[in-house]
Amino acid sequence: MTVTGGNFGGGELFTLNANTETVLEVVPGTYRTVWSSPANGGVNAGRDFTVTAGEVIFGWIIPEDRTVFMQFPGQPVIQINN
Repeated sequence: MTVTGGNFGGGELFTLNANTETVLEVVPGTYRTVWSSPANGGVNAGRDFTVTAGEVIFGWIIPEDRTVFMQFPGQPVIQINN
């Protein structure tokens, strides 16, 4: 997963291991996440979003199913595959 914008500026790459949780603290601002995995022929997905103070946003990838999801405060889970 790559995160750009906000306090990540031009981007920072995070390697997410299976069955783990990675917590990122971000300052309020506009961000873009790009998720990718080579599993099962590959999956790529991206999403622009804005974070305000106190929000908790969840995101996860299921590379075996080639799916990526995010959930924003008070909203249902959305699939973000491109």
